[in-house]
Amino acid sequence: MSKVKLLSVAVALLLVTNFVILFLLLRENAGHPRNRQSGGAEPKMIVIDRLHLDKMQVEQYEKLVLGHRSDVRGLEAKIRDAKTRLYGTLVKENKVEKEILEDSLAHLQRQMEDVHYNHFVEIKRLCKPDQLPYFNELTRDLATFFTPKKKLQLPPKD
Repeated sequence: MSKVKLLSVAVALLLVTNFVILFLLLRENAGHPRNRQSGGAEPKMIVIDRLHLDKMQVEQYEKLVLGHRSDVRGLEAKIRDAKTRLYGTLVKENKVEKEILEDSLAHLQRQMEDVHYNHFVEIKRLCKPDQLPYFNELTRDLATFFTPKKKLQLPPKD
């Protein structure tokens, strides 16, 4: 085999390999980033599917989700603000203020966990008796539903 033919085959193989890798990467990143292990579905759809909710339950559940999202966003804003103030203490190294802000963050994180927990208590109340085994099975995966997987985004420079 000539060097030109060998080089052509090698280039073709490299191109095919690159396309396969690109395809796999794009496929992996498709869908909702929160829960890749369940096929890219967002938590709301996972709950509806796994609990076998009927149409009326889905409507009630969607109202619960809206309230939950609102509560979570409010707490996330408070956590962001507290973290900003915490890291601001690095300038003057104010240890007393640092400890107060750390305690505040701990309290806010506890509130966040309470919001998530109470959300699932409300979902459990939506379930009919024959759906409770599905709910109990779902509880094994709940910790993965609310783990943040956001990429770092720096604020614009002044």
